[in-house]
Amino acid sequence: GRADALRPLLREFTMRDARGRPLRNHPVEVQAKTGTLYFVSALAGYFTPPGGREMTFAVLTASDSLRGRIDPFRDTRP
Repeated sequence: GRADALRPLLREFTMRDARGRPLRNHPVEVQAKTGTLYFVSALAGYFTPPGGREMTFAVLTASDSLRGRIDPFRDTRP
């Protein structure tokens, strides 16, 4: 199906602790894709917790302060 067509675009993400150090043998597996567009960043994908039930997630963030500094006469504002 469609989900299978997206799999080649995803990459494995290693779970990390609060200091950014990789957590070896973490029970959750994550495959995801990053993306950006006009001051918006996203991370979306699948994660598999212990038990094997695959779940989806999406995190989107935006920078209103950067977007507000666009020069309307010089830059394209979406």
